[in-house]
Amino acid sequence: MNRQPCARPRRRIRSLLVLAFVVVAGGGPVSAQTSPDQGIGGGGDLYNQTVVIPAGSFLSPVHELVVHNSNTDRSIDVDIRYETAPGITLTPDITSFTLDPGMSRSVPFGIEVAPSVVPGDYPVVMTAVRADIERSVTQPEEGGKVVFVPTHQMDFTVQVAGTSASLVVQAQDEEVGTRVGGEFRLGRVNAGGGDEQVTEVATATGDELRTKVAPGTYEAAFYLQGAELAKERIELMPDDDKTVMLDVSAIAFTTVSALPEGDGKDFESVKLAGALRNHLAPIEQAKLDVEVYRDDKRIDTVTIEEWPELPTDLVNFSDQYRPVRGWESGRYEFRFVLVTPGYSVAAVDEPTLDIPSGFPWIVVWIGLAVIALIGLVVRYVNRRRDGQRPASGSHERPSSRMSKAA
Repeated sequence: MNRQPCARPRRRIRSLLVLAFVVVAGGGPVSAQTSPDQGIGGGGDLYNQTVVIPAGSFLSPVHELVVHNSNTDRSIDVDIRYETAPGITLTPDITSFTLDPGMSRSVPFGIEVAPSVVPGDYPVVMTAVRADIERSVTQPEEGGKVVFVPTHQMDFTVQVAGTSASLVVQAQDEEVGTRVGGEFRLGRVNAGGGDEQVTEVATATGDELRTKVAPGTYEAAFYLQGAELAKERIELMPDDDKTVMLDVSAIAFTTVSALPEGDGKDFESVKLAGALRNHLAPIEQAKLDVEVYRDDKRIDTVTIEEWPELPTDLVNFSDQYRPVRGWESGRYEFRFVLVTPGYSVAAVDEPTLDIPSGFPWIVVWIGLAVIALIGLVVRYVNRRRDGQRPASGSHERPSSRMSKAA
């Protein structure tokens, strides 16, 4: 009975020591309605150490994180987590478990480094988190307390061995030659199982992407307003120092069409319509021409739109077209061309329209005219012949006169 008064202070001291350990070993503050009175500790074999792994290799689970339940009267739930650079993966044998009071558990883990990881040093933070306390954390009402979720943390470094390549990706307007800014994306091309996959490894916004990557095959792409304007495949060897310039078209036709207006074969005109997008900057004195071809021979060029200043936006256009001499049989092609003072941009698609051959009435009329003309000629000849014949009885045949003379 004399020991009872001492038990309560000892429990308080023990709780304070545990809380102090939690604050030293544990992570960032979160909001909670309860205060942690249980601790978590442990050890590991990579505290402040460096592990050397070549790019594209896997280190089997020879290293370990040890987690200890420093509480003596209740079990704890533990989650294993880690933070490091993309391309580096930790593979613990187990990621969630329960520890009885006073017990410890070793968690072996492997380390995998993707081929795309650039050689260099990468910090790793491996953490055992008190999942049971984290689950109980709720947003406090006004006046609530901010406490620490207990964790056990091991910091170390993964040194990726090998050689790297330096790459700079830029973009320029292919017509004018000036540099343009936007969003750059770089992906590594991985050919696995016969299917080619592209894994994004770097992005940048501005006038260039500058990075170091592991040797291999990559795809560099340039985006503006969410649209992909250029893409190029790049082969990088060890120690390469390469700059790639992507040619970007400022103007892109999104749709073009040439549709007959009217019913059946009796249409009078076609509707030339479509849309284009100016991605970069306003363009002064721009116009839209349509070159018309029939059976691969250009027969006409018409201007369907003119802009004192073409805006940086999606622009729709439409107009009606009919050949001056009317429609003739054949295949018509329509080539849409944006003309500016400095350059011209043609649409990739060229709509076509087939006009079938109709009944050859003109041949019929010509034939009838020829027949009529022949008839007139025959009639004229017959009349001339009839006009030159002597009258009946006015002349005797020579044979008759000779007979009388005899």
